[in-house]
Amino acid sequence: MSIHLDISGKRFDNVGFGESHIFLNVPNPVLVEKYSLFVWGIDIDIARLNNSTSPSEDFYVSGISKLTFYKPKSVRITIYPYKDKNCIGFLHDQDKRKVKYQKSWSFGDEEPEETNYYIAGVLDFPLGYVEIEISSLDQVMLEMDSNHCIPVKEYTLNPHSYAYDPENPFHR
Repeated sequence: MSIHLDISGKRFDNVGFGESHIFLNVPNPVLVEKYSLFVWGIDIDIARLNNSTSPSEDFYVSGISKLTFYKPKSVRITIYPYKDKNCIGFLHDQDKRKVKYQKSWSFGDEEPEETNYYIAGVLDFPLGYVEIEISSLDQVMLEMDSNHCIPVKEYTLNPHSYAYDPENPFHR
């Protein structure tokens, strides 16, 4: 079953991307109504997301989720490529500086009511660490399959069973 969550504004802080694998779409400067990207492996603090004082179990999404930003104003992407497929160490240039790729898109002038969002994780291609900054004027929606939601505790005990595997991307 598909779940749709509004994670706009401060609610975005209750979604974690620290263990995520990100599949990037390049923003279309002509079609700026929304910007979506796909993410494997996010964790969600359900109690805080629902403004609840009663404890509830956080969950990890072991599968692809779709993150959509409505009315984006800007997107900035910074990529630090890994030196190998094991994600251990970064590429360096001849001056021993970490290689970094950056790209920015802007869709009109800055507006005072826009909200800034920050995501960091592992980028699928080119394989590397990625930081994504997105400014948006409207809501942010997270769409996921409820069959991919597991307790964070279960993920922590056996991460290799649930984390993204590029050799077998459809293992769930």
